[in-house]
Amino acid sequence: MSEYYVRKGKYAPEVAKFNESSLPIDVYSFNSRGCTCPARTRSCKHSRMIDEWESRGRPVGLVFDDNAEVIWQMEF
Repeated sequence: MSEYYVRKGKYAPEVAKFNESSLPIDVYSFNSRGCTCPARTRSCKHSRMIDEWESRGRPVGLVFDDNAEVIWQMEF
């Protein structure tokens, strides 16, 4: 099962995908057209992750699962 970390990018939010590794497998960024993932739709799971992240006040350390649900929040 993959895990997704939402973070603030240089210009827009980014979603980093991890799968039992310390380095991200993929990083999806957002622009005026939406997510850069292969789905190429505005309503992909990454968009739902960004919406949830923003609704919580853009906290650092939110980790999501494949269903776009928060599974863990890192404490700093």
